[in-house]
Amino acid sequence: MFFTIFYYFRNYEDMGVAHTERLNGVHPDLCRVVYRASELAYLKGIDITVAEGLRSKGRQQQLFELGKSKTLNSKHLIGEAVDIYPIIEKKIAWDRFSDLALCMFQAAYELSVPVEWGGDWKMRDCPHWQLSKVVEKPEKSE
Repeated sequence: MFFTIFYYFRNYEDMGVAHTERLNGVHPDLCRVVYRASELAYLKGIDITVAEGLRSKGRQQQLFELGKSKTLNSKHLIGEAVDIYPIIEKKIAWDRFSDLALCMFQAAYELSVPVEWGGDWKMRDCPHWQLSKVVEKPEKSE
């Protein structure tokens, strides 16, 4: 595992500096979904950690060369993807990704933000979430 330190938060108010930094450059709609999902997950006894958001091309190349990414054209490069993990008792809860997914999908539905989960892909990537299309704010009509 290439992430050695995991910070977690129980809800939006508990979100610390590490998470704020990891969400820098991530599309605001996806950030809103993560924040809301953290509140919903808390009700299920799950904390979440944001492992990675916006990536540099160099970081993406590194992950590709290590076999941890299958593409050089990730939505992480444009801030439209995050990797998040369910945490219970300060450890990754590998068996709770489905519960976290329900929270993310519910949050996305409540906020009308279309998302896609890597756990639904043929080559599963359970921590990965991305916008399925960017939600544009309507322009003001004059």
